[in-house]
Amino acid sequence: MAATCDDPFEADSAMADVTFLVEDKPLRFFKSLLVFSSPVFAKMFTSDFRERESKEISMPGKKYWEFVVFLKQLHPAHSWLPLTEDSVEPLLKLADEYDVQHVKTKCQHYIREQLRYILPAEQVMKYMWLCETYTLKEVDEALTTTLTADYTAEKLEECEHYAMLQMQRQLDLAKKRCKFLEDEKVNAKKVQIDTHFFMKEIHSAFRGLPPLVLLLPQKCVDHCVPCPNIGDSCSNSSYKRKSPEGFCYCKTFSVSSLQKSFCQACVLEKIAVILGSLFTTLEKFKQTEHLRNSKNVTFS
Repeated sequence: MAATCDDPFEADSAMADVTFLVEDKPLRFFKSLLVFSSPVFAKMFTSDFRERESKEISMPGKKYWEFVVFLKQLHPAHSWLPLTEDSVEPLLKLADEYDVQHVKTKCQHYIREQLRYILPAEQVMKYMWLCETYTLKEVDEALTTTLTADYTAEKLEECEHYAMLQMQRQLDLAKKRCKFLEDEKVNAKKVQIDTHFFMKEIHSAFRGLPPLVLLLPQKCVDHCVPCPNIGDSCSNSSYKRKSPEGFCYCKTFSVSSLQKSFCQACVLEKIAVILGSLFTTLEKFKQTEHLRNSKNVTFS
């Protein structure tokens, strides 16, 4: 039978050795590729089935465009084509029927990539139904996590494919949704406690700190102002120098609104203490966030 003008494998038709009749349309293909890809086709063409010697095989109940998409995934010249939302379900159906594992794996990779985006609940629920129907173990946990974390129970129950799930699957989703909400409540309380602790630490660190204007660079002056803390708490000699009169001076920050000067050495020392305290507190927060995120990723 000659290849028709709409045959996607027309260029290879001269070497094709089997013809599928799908919706009364011929599709010429290669037994070797079918045997290599599918244990079902391998048994069909190597055992005592009538298809072994047949050159033409009727495919009742199959849709032409779905079978074309499926065969393309088995053909080296077409298998690179990306999947689409419309092709995933028929591909899974045919890959499951003919036990073509690499096509099922490709479909699972497609679903996993889609879960990186914000999707309608119905679309994710459809993926869950496909996962249950065709035993897609690689995306089962990711789908469960997405459904229980991103959508309300009411939203899930409104999905068309929710009613298609087995009762046990529906119960599992409800239980994990409850557990997620309980964990969120515990985490929210922990965040409230941590935030209180953080603000307390900041308040303690900044208590007694001169105004932030002191952190701004000051214009250099040719004279020195006596340190208000000389002989007391100011002892950083690297900022001190002797005046011609023999008195001890240090470079200072002057704040006219406070009518006093602050020793630069003392201010820098206080800043170092504050930064150390802040870094310690932020490190505690970083560890807390890491633990919280780790708990949110998996469910026991």
